[in-house]
Amino acid sequence: MELASFLRIQNSKSRCELERIRLKEFDIELNKSTKCLWRLPASKSREHFYSTIGLMRSLQTDGSFIDQGLSPSPHNSKARILRNGLSVSAFALLENYLKDRIGEVTAELAKTSIRFDDFSVELQSFFSIKAVQGFAKQLNFAEKSDKLNFAKQNISSLAKIFGAPVEYTNFGFSPTGSNVKSDDIKDLPSLFGGPAGWPELQLICKEVGISRMNLSNDLNNFSRARNAGAHDIMTNVASTDLETHLETSLVLGLSCDISITNSVAWICSSKSFTQATASNLTNRPVYKFVRENPDSTWSEWSVGGKRVIKTYPSFELSRAGCLGRKSGHYHTVAIDKFSKPIYII
Repeated sequence: MELASFLRIQNSKSRCELERIRLKEFDIELNKSTKCLWRLPASKSREHFYSTIGLMRSLQTDGSFIDQGLSPSPHNSKARILRNGLSVSAFALLENYLKDRIGEVTAELAKTSIRFDDFSVELQSFFSIKAVQGFAKQLNFAEKSDKLNFAKQNISSLAKIFGAPVEYTNFGFSPTGSNVKSDDIKDLPSLFGGPAGWPELQLICKEVGISRMNLSNDLNNFSRARNAGAHDIMTNVASTDLETHLETSLVLGLSCDISITNSVAWICSSKSFTQATASNLTNRPVYKFVRENPDSTWSEWSVGGKRVIKTYPSFELSRAGCLGRKSGHYHTVAIDKFSKPIYII
């Protein structure tokens, strides 16, 4: 073998070995800061929500959604209808994401050693009284031809909170009314033992790099636009309002997800609900960021942002790389080149 070829091979092996050592050191560092937490599995609901909301946000610059001048015209009428429909769809996407994500994280509670009777009164009510109400609501909204199958497939799950093995459902989320309400979201952080209400969700937003003055008002405005658009096709959602509503859907989904995921991880890694709550209230979520670079590559940063672990040529590869890391528990948030969070990996 030629000397030059041999040296290239040895150099390549050395780089690989250095990369393995560097990643091992990263895992050790990460375990030291997050070893107390349970790591939840990869989420299908996240993939669907963040990819869809990203597609919706990209449509804002599509000419079909933008008015051409102030005068009434066939184009402007079509654009109004499209913006209206997108606003309604974005609200439904958020509702489904919260419900599905709650279902994913509460399924992990079956693995905890904490008994149902040791949960807080609010959480016991969520899995029992509110679950029955939520089941009845969904049964009522089901098509007549589907009601029996829905009941047969789901009614037994309500009683499994006392089963062996135990099983918890997401029926208790938003158990009354046709749409998710402000209180449904406000109550999520404290439900699982985390800090209470809107201040916690706004703090999470700030921690991942986005600032909103009043998330509660943003949701109420979004909800009003959704209700108006769903019942009156002539409703006009301005382009600037649509941008705000889509971002509201994104940041609410992101902050609620981090809050409940973090809380359930503490429950799964604690010996009692009281201990889990105490740990949750005294420790902030741990974050790792994947940032888009000016050249459209993506860099995975260590916890604390001290150094780059690895740079990837595309977001898809960075996501796959991050999902492949099994050590510790942390929230990996993708940040675009405009410094805005766009995805929880």
